[in-house]
This record gives sequence, structure tokens and C-alpha cells, in this order.
Amino acid sequence: MPHRCAAALVVATWAALCVAREAPAEPPLVWDVPTGSTLPLATLRDERAGSDALFVAHKAGGLAVWSLAVSPPVEVARLAASAFGGLHVVHLAQRGDRLFVALGDPFALAGSRAGLAVVDVADPAAPAHLDQWTSSGVVCGASDVEVSDAAIYLGAMGLGVVVLTFDGVALREETTVVPGGGTPSCGFLAPNVRGLFLAGDRLYVGNDGGGLVVLDASAPTAPVEIGAYANPALGGKPQAYNHVVVDGALAYAAVDYCGLEILDVADPAAIAPVGWWNPWGCETPANVWFDSPGHANEIALDAARRRVVLSAGDSEVLVVDVSDPANPALVDAVGAPGNGRGVWGVELEGNVAVATYIVAAIPFQGGVNAVRAFDLPEPAAARGAVAALGALAWVARARRRVRSARARVRVRGSLPSR
Repeated sequence: MPHRCAAALVVATWAALCVAREAPAEPPLVWDVPTGSTLPLATLRDERAGSDALFVAHKAGGLAVWSLAVSPPVEVARLAASAFGGLHVVHLAQRGDRLFVALGDPFALAGSRAGLAVVDVADPAAPAHLDQWTSSGVVCGASDVEVSDAAIYLGAMGLGVVVLTFDGVALREETTVVPGGGTPSCGFLAPNVRGLFLAGDRLYVGNDGGGLVVLDASAPTAPVEIGAYANPALGGKPQAYNHVVVDGALAYAAVDYCGLEILDVADPAAIAPVGWWNPWGCETPANVWFDSPGHANEIALDAARRRVVLSAGDSEVLVVDVSDPANPALVDAVGAPGNGRGVWGVELEGNVAVATYIVAAIPFQGGVNAVRAFDLPEPAAARGAVAALGALAWVARARRRVRSARARVRVRGSLPSR
């Protein structure tokens, strides 16, 4: 019986794949730039009018500046990791002629110092390192950075949120806030500050295993925690809140193997769930994180068209309609689980989504380092691709069932090893 169940699921999965292959094309590729052996973790389009610069956080490859004057873009400048004391470049934020660079490898098993550098990009083709803060000891690296007029907030993983100021010449460390309190830790299931989003005087923190945390930053250099939320449906499973964007009273959170959550954050002391797009059934025993068909990591909001764009690991890039916040729905997708490509980061510039592809083994499988741009002029429904999206989601569920069936059969010792 186990053999027949597994075989039936395989046949059904193959049939769904055939349907997907016949479906309309995914969003058109605008350009594709392989990055060799370096992992592009994040991109940031120069915010200044008239500039064609794209800044790329190249991890061990340092900071690169590309020109979008041609397609595909070309590199015009680079600051190697050595310019940052050997620390990896992981994320970026900008204020005018200043680029704020989050430093420190969050993937390093032995840990990494965390750092924050300020780079002068008045001339993007000639970036200049101005100053740098580095943690006194090895911690867990860094993940994100947000900047206000009065302070810089560095997401330093298990170390917490490091608050700094810059007077135009030198950086100064003001304080460190550990969301949820307690002692900083780099543990696998421990809270780690991953994503930051500043809205007014509130700093929203995707605290990975610690859920979503809200800090009052009305005193910019001394933020205090005023609210937190974790999904009760997960029970004891990891609360993997990776990144968040906020629009008005609603927060949109990328929750790793749990997809997208929409939360009412009007009252930070009483955060309330509004909608949950959970395509991979993260609350079920079948999803144990590392085998999830998708891992929502970074998030961008198209507020005008009420769409959220997610970088989703093995599921690449997903577009979710949030015009009805209580009922978010998938409307477009790039790629499908199991194709050997994995996406870590995403940035949205108008109709164009810029995705960073990385080589990875866990929790998703990625076989290429590249930055790719896709045109998202209209949702897949307008291209008649709704059936394809449904088929791809069904394929992901079927694959999990196949794996589960094979695992049960192996336990019984009746399935050949090959």
C-alpha cells in the first residue's frame, strides 16, 4: 500500500507539472547579471533624481555600484570587503549622498562581528569609506539597517538593535536594544533581529524566532519596546518573522515558512491579526522548516496597486494581492519549487522587481548567484495564468506528501534506497 500511495502522488504531481508547463509565461525577465562566486544579498536603487546607480550588497564581495544606463547593468565601482575590515556587506540604506552599510556575515557558523559603515556616494562611480563602527567581539553578524534624521538603527541579529549617530565625520554608538529583553544569543531558534522598518516614530522589528516587535523611537537614540506579536497558531514551532513593511495601520510581515501575515498595528500594545497567506501549511507537522517549498524573507509593498512582493527562497518571487487585507491572494509568481534557483532578497522599483539569487543548501536549494529584474506590469490573472499558479501551489503540497509518504515507507524498511 505505501508503494501505491507514493506512486499515485508522483503521478499526480507530474500531471500538475504538465499543466503548469502549458500555462502562460511568468513575468518577463528584464535583465540578468550573474555574480560569479559572490552572493548578492541586497540591492538598493539610488534615491537621488537623475542617478542611474544601483548599489549591490555583495556579501564577501563587498559593495558594488552598477549603472542602469545600459541593460543589463554594468559595474562601475566596487569597495572590496577589505575596505570594511574584512566584514561582509549584507544590507544597505541611503540618505542623500550617504550610504549606510550593514556589515557582518549572518550565515557564519562561528559567528561574525557586526558593523556599520558610512560611505560617501556623492559620485557613485567613486564611493569613499568615511567611518565605521564594529562590535567589540564576535556576535552573529548583521542583517539590516534603517536610518532617520536623528539616528541609525542596525539590525545585528542576536545582539539586537544597535543605535548609532553620525555627525558627518564619525559614528557614535548610543545604545543597544534587545527586543523581548533577555541576553543576546546566536542560537538557531533564538530571537534574531532580521528586518527593520521605520514608520514615523515607530521602529518595527522582524525578530525572527521572537515574532514581530514594535519600538517607540520618539526619542531616536533611546527606543523602547511598546508591543510584540507572535502567531498563536504555530504553538511551539519557530516564529520566523524575517522582514516587515508598514502602511498606515497595517503591517505586512514576511514569515519565512509561514508566508505573509497582515497585522493591525494601530495599537502596538494590542496587535491584532487581519489576514494570513499561508501557502505551505507551516503550522502542520508536514512542514518542518528546512523542507518547506518556500521561505519568505524580504518584502516590498506596491501601495498604489495593493500588492506585496516577496522573496521566497525555493519559490523565488511571489506577488500577493492585499487589496482585501483579510483575504490575501497569490496573483503572480516567478519560478517554482525544485528548479534549483533560490531568492534571498527583493527590491521593488515601480513595476520592476529586482531579485537577488544566491547559492544555498539550507533551508532552500539555490544553484546560482545572480541579480535578476522582472517586469510586473499586471497580475498574472490578467495574463490568464491563475490556473498555473494554482497548479504550482498544488505541486508544492503534493511534493511534501510524496516526501512524507517516502519517509513513512523508509521507516518500515520496504522502499529501495535508490
